[in-house]
Amino acid sequence: MRSLSEALRRAPWFSRTTLDPESLRVLDELEVEGTTLRWAEVRGEQRTAILVLGDTDTDLLRAMLVLPARESWPTRAGGVLRWRGPVRSGLRLDEVMDTTATNAVGRAAGNLVIKAYRVLGDDRGEPSLLSTMDGSDLLPKPLGHLEYEGPEASDSGCLALITHAVEGSPLDHPLRAALRSGTSPPSRLLRAVRDALSALHDQFADGAEAKAMPLTNRLPELRCLVSQVRSTLPYVAEHRRELLDQCAAFPMDSDYPAGPRHGDLHLAHVLVDDAQRVRFVDPDGLAVEASSPLDDFAALCRAVECFAADEETARTARELGVDKYRFASELRTAPGAEWAAEVNRGLTAGIDPDALALPYLLRALHELRYHGERAGDPEADYYADLTWVSLAEFLRGFHS
Repeated sequence: MRSLSEALRRAPWFSRTTLDPESLRVLDELEVEGTTLRWAEVRGEQRTAILVLGDTDTDLLRAMLVLPARESWPTRAGGVLRWRGPVRSGLRLDEVMDTTATNAVGRAAGNLVIKAYRVLGDDRGEPSLLSTMDGSDLLPKPLGHLEYEGPEASDSGCLALITHAVEGSPLDHPLRAALRSGTSPPSRLLRAVRDALSALHDQFADGAEAKAMPLTNRLPELRCLVSQVRSTLPYVAEHRRELLDQCAAFPMDSDYPAGPRHGDLHLAHVLVDDAQRVRFVDPDGLAVEASSPLDDFAALCRAVECFAADEETARTARELGVDKYRFASELRTAPGAEWAAEVNRGLTAGIDPDALALPYLLRALHELRYHGERAGDPEADYYADLTWVSLAEFLRGFHS
């Protein structure tokens, strides 16, 4: 398995700081039309994960699209893979759309989308949520999902989800056009996104009123994130450690509206069609008692900031003829911050900015943990640099 361990180590999505590729142990296999699907255990100091691997992401998605042709498939080690949905044969991968640390996504013939979860069972309740919400005009319609039942009950979980495609372009497309043309953000579109997200929260809540909860309920989450981010930092990162100290001491002397949320909002998960109808993809279906609809608005604000900083950093680096990664590592202020703030005022109109402060902070820390776990990958380090600059500006503004 040496070659598999090396391939895993080189994969840009792999969390090298939390899992050791040398610990890889194959638990089970399934041959599907020339591709070997593998369930492999990988260990780290704090956690153990069972990864679902193909030779490439294309092979992984192609193989999984074969599996809905039968209700069940026996595996080499005595497990079984089950398709929970109408039996469909002849599904074909048209293109790989996206590959991230958590999943690989492809478009399939018949206007379908398949999402393969890299870690077994890391679906975060999405198949169940979409099934419950089937009929919502704001979310994808599910076709079915794949489940693996291993010889050991602990080695079981969801593998992949197939949905009908949602029409529309990601929100970053119209925002990019506005930013690059030097025009104001499209106010009508921002209002449509804001209204659609509020409507989605209403659908999730199913008529229940949002509860007023003390912010101190989120103190364990804040402490955990600060600790996790701190563990990814090198010893020389003194300024960043000081910022984390400020995060840990963030004031929590008010209430917030607790309630269900999308949970994984960024610009690629907000789709807008030609008629400016807004829909959302990839919701997090896990019920989190301390969560809030404000978490989604804060996540969108962070996504806009990151988008604007990336666009402006890349543009300036090109004009100066320098490497954008090195340029980002030397930033002291966030590029594009004023434009991003204008967009975010449109997205959050009617919401008290102070109410968004802690959700914003938690989201920024979540992003820093994600990037920190992949430290050493140029893209991860680049986006971490942009996020640290934005966090520093936020903390300066909040305490001023």
